[in-house]
Amino acid sequence: MHPRKLPFSRRWADRIPPDAVTGDTLIHTDLTPRNLLVHDGHAWVIDWTNPCIGAPWIPYALLIIRLIRAGHTPAAAEDVVSVAEAWQGATPYALDCFAAAAADLWRGWHQTIAAPHHLPLAEAAEAWSAHRAVG
Repeated sequence: MHPRKLPFSRRWADRIPPDAVTGDTLIHTDLTPRNLLVHDGHAWVIDWTNPCIGAPWIPYALLIIRLIRAGHTPAAAEDVVSVAEAWQGATPYALDCFAAAAADLWRGWHQTIAAPHHLPLAEAAEAWSAHRAVG
């Protein structure tokens, strides 16, 4: 375990079963367009303000929500991340739980904080959760 890093399962403890997101990987939990630096064919993830320890596929799940918000279908967004080795270790159970928890999180933030970006992200997370529930 990394010292002084909160387990993701504790951060989302009221939203998701811990066994769905437990892991020992240092993960970035704020993959926004402003936190990705792309130059000369390389990409860097910057601004590690809120890192956690958890399952290695979590950043990819967060990226799926951003891809859906950008116009991808949920299936297409999952296809984009499916090539990542870390993503391939995610179980359907874990992804289903995560998608539902993310939809709940973003909807709650939209209702309580109402920042302009919260509604589109809530809708994207809800679309992914609905896609996961059908599949």
